Amino acid sequence: MSVNSVFCWLTNQFENEDLTWTNNFIIDLESMRQFRIFYNAVFPDIKLQNIEFLKKTNNYGKIKEENMEIFNFNVLQPNKSVKLQFRLNQDLTRTLRKSRTDMGIPKISEKNDEIVLNWFSEMLVFIDYQGITYKQGYCDLLIPIFHIFFSGLLAYYSFSELSDIGYILEVAKAISSYGFMGLMKSSLNHIDMFPERMGVTKYIRSLTYQLNTLKEFKSISEKDVQLFASTWILLIFTQSLTFRDTISLWSELFKKPETLHEDLMKWCYCAAVLISQKAGDSLGKNFIQTMQKSQLLSFKEMLDLQPTLTVAFPKVY
Repeated sequence: MSVNSVFCWLTNQFENEDLTWTNNFIIDLESMRQFRIFYNAVFPDIKLQNIEFLKKTNNYGKIKEENMEIFNFNVLQPNKSVKLQFRLNQDLTRTLRKSRTDMGIPKISEKNDEIVLNWFSEMLVFIDYQGITYKQGYCDLLIPIFHIFFSGLLAYYSFSELSDIGYILEVAKAISSYGFMGLMKSSLNHIDMFPERMGVTKYIRSLTYQLNTLKEFKSISEKDVQLFASTWILLIFTQSLTFRDTISLWSELFKKPETLHEDLMKWCYCAAVLISQKAGDSLGKNFIQTMQKSQLLSFKEMLDLQPTLTVAFPKVY
């Protein structure tokens, strides 16, 4: 299941506006582990259930209430003169439509789609309101963040016998929004990877250098690497791995948030080698197209290439 298909899958999970779940998230210790890894990475100074954590949840609701003119709109019926509303409509509906086409997942109802699309629209509007101007691709990053926090909170609150799914959803939306901001700003500073800030350039250069040490990549240029690897870097593999593999990779990456981008380069190297190995002789002149369109990645296969990484990144290992 791709990350985008999880977005689609969400729209099929409840029967009405009361959020009566028909097939809930898997609530297990793994969900809790993933939750804590990512939480600690994006909120390094705020302990779970600390008063500051509760303040963030309450602040999210307060900002919404005080700015109803910004938040109170239906993303399926945007005011086209409001640029953000129009862009969210285009990006979120495209994501949902592409997900259904790619995965063959049928639509349950227009109402379910509308509810879930507006959840993500609300979070992205909040993020934009907090000063992180919306960019295409942000929804791809927000989907796994929301999954990690929502499934983790369901597991967390299950131990306290809290059954108010509506409350848990509001908490999940709040900390997913702040979690996204923690990823893009704070010490992780992932916003610098986006092209207009040019932060990705040095990582592309580093990746090109490492790939050039291998025979099959000897003549590859920075421009070539930019074409296929920029999406891997910007969206942290959310469009190239299955959903399960994306979450597994994120669990590894965010264990050491202080080296997030350096470690991400190792996985990009791994992915390029893996695709090259699988494509074999057919790679030829279609190398870049193969790299751009490939869905051959798997976390397990990338993990199996750790010995190759040892050679490619001797200073790290």
